[in-house]
Amino acid sequence: MVRLPDHVVREVVADREHRPRFGDRLRVLPSAFDAFLLDSGLTVFRGPRHAALERALASVEEHFDVIVIDPPPSLGLAMDAGLVYGRQRDDEKPGASGPVTPVEAEDTSAQANGMLINQVGSLTRDYDIDVDVEQLGLVVNKYDSRRGFIATSSLDKWKALGTPRVLSVIPDVKEQREAVRVQRPLLDYAPESDQAQSMRQIVRELA
Repeated sequence: MVRLPDHVVREVVADREHRPRFGDRLRVLPSAFDAFLLDSGLTVFRGPRHAALERALASVEEHFDVIVIDPPPSLGLAMDAGLVYGRQRDDEKPGASGPVTPVEAEDTSAQANGMLINQVGSLTRDYDIDVDVEQLGLVVNKYDSRRGFIATSSLDKWKALGTPRVLSVIPDVKEQREAVRVQRPLLDYAPESDQAQSMRQIVRELA
């Protein structure tokens, strides 16, 4: 992983070309396909690998109320760095920081979530640090009840967990894929769609 100089991070975050059409309320630091290579890059990172993300964002934290990290879908070193960054800090109230986990209403997703929970539990042991990672909730993505018993029973099981709670169920409908195709944010492309309403529900639940 190559650490961007502090001034580069600030400039990219502030770059208007990468800002979705939501006025001055949201800024995006774009990723790239080589994000999937982060684990191999972290093996040569100078310093504690679990602190790589925290070091990269330290210079911009004070300028934002909320920072959202969307890590690659893997359970490697990059996920460790993301979980450590999203830990509950000493000066924070409960519910202020932590992972929101997207899941699907099917069995393999439940198995993957179990692996993530085990990874959260192993952080303190593996890095010999005191880490309190509060799971803020689950988002059931691409849900379609027409898929039958597997989908409906899996959704029931997610809701029955209680902790972490299901923040929202996002239906598998066409607007999200269309927004990706035309390269526009969903809330700009189809602001009144069922998926957009579900995403607003996530914000309300976490507020």
